[in-house]
Amino acid sequence: MVEWRLTARGAADGRRPDDPERRASFNQDKHFTVAEEGRRASEPVASWLAVTFEIAGPLDRPALEAALLSFARRHEVLRCEFRRLAGELSCEAVRPADLVLDAVDVGRFDDPGALRAHLADSFERSIDTLAWPLFTMGAVVREDASTVYLAFDHIVCDGMSMPNVVNDVQRAYAAHAQGGSPDCPPRRATWTSPTSSAAATSRSPRTTTGWPTGGSSSGATAASSRRSRSTSASSRAGCTRS
Repeated sequence: MVEWRLTARGAADGRRPDDPERRASFNQDKHFTVAEEGRRASEPVASWLAVTFEIAGPLDRPALEAALLSFARRHEVLRCEFRRLAGELSCEAVRPADLVLDAVDVGRFDDPGALRAHLADSFERSIDTLAWPLFTMGAVVREDASTVYLAFDHIVCDGMSMPNVVNDVQRAYAAHAQGGSPDCPPRRATWTSPTSSAAATSRSPRTTTGWPTGGSSSGATAASSRRSRSTSASSRAGCTRS
């Protein structure tokens, strides 16, 4: 089993001229607040969502590593750091070029139960709403096939985004394995709202606008109150685009 851990060589971008406010959405603020209250009460909550998919045949490890890195660089929401500043929840993104993946060989698991327990414990420990990075990636490698997994904090992803996650990584893996690069444009986190009040009044519970970028759904607060949450999905063709 191998895990890829994301680190950043530089600080977040800071504010941009066309996005001076750079605040988190209303739902993200609520989700973050629940995590803060849980931390203060010494009752931390975990609200992760996970997805897996299979790669047939021997794993091309460099190609998968390149695919995971390009996936993280492409989606701005995955590079966002959330910080509480003077009551407001800021949302600044690490520059794509500053992202680095470090591969860690975890070891061999012969017992499926032990593997499941390790993954659940790893998600609980490594995915923290109050700290970046907000997702983890890895693969269970076998001779004839490998299972790739990605798990995200609910503040940056929802269940409707999972098919897009699989599709993006699978397409990137196929491109890198053939010596090319995926033809997928960067995704800006345009779902972030300038003010919490605007988000509270403009977002309908049925709205799905912006979900391919991983924007929080209307169930963010409810999800964060549970100990853990997971989902799986299959891929679909084509790059996810705005």
